[in-house]
Amino acid sequence: MNNGHIKKLLLLGATGRAGRQLLKLCLEKDYAVTALVRTPEKLDIVEHPGLTVIKGDLSQKTTLSILEQDKYDGVLSTLGIFNKSPGTPLTALTAGLIHSLRHQQNTPLIFMSSLGVGDSKKLGNVLVRMVTSITLRHVLPDKEQQEQLLRISGHPYAIIRPPQLVSSEASETYQRWQGHDTPGKLRWKISTTDAAKEMLWALEHPEQYNKSWQISY
Repeated sequence: MNNGHIKKLLLLGATGRAGRQLLKLCLEKDYAVTALVRTPEKLDIVEHPGLTVIKGDLSQKTTLSILEQDKYDGVLSTLGIFNKSPGTPLTALTAGLIHSLRHQQNTPLIFMSSLGVGDSKKLGNVLVRMVTSITLRHVLPDKEQQEQLLRISGHPYAIIRPPQLVSSEASETYQRWQGHDTPGKLRWKISTTDAAKEMLWALEHPEQYNKSWQISY
């Protein structure tokens, strides 16, 4: 699949570090992008012929009703919630989104998750494992449930699990793998640009749908 077949994308998280890069890449590839954001003034790109901005929140019924009225060829999400107490806010937002797309079952959902979820648990060096087990102790269970929702949604999906995201436009060769066995020695980090590139790669390669995998330098 290429952008000749994918005409309109819904982007979630466009004001975040990876989301900013993803929005830029999507527009450079001539996709028509609808960016759902709570604070439009935080967008790096405000005016572009291929960009439509919706101010809203997935927790709001009015926002979900707006999404129900449109048709998307793909949904890309880099949303993350750094919850410091037990809870599943990200899962709840994802459930609302999936419900709003219930009449668009062929729409692929490409979501950024995190290293430490699913079969990537306990991967990484000592520092990485410490961060995921302590700093992200409430975040990862939320992402676990979010991933499960995607798997049972009935939509084609792809789940990308990056390690530490480095805010950079730099691009390097990185590894992509499934399962717990890593492809050699890794640095356990990746730039926001390369993470965004992986999201688009996943969208454009339907043979990769219904899979979850890790990426890292």
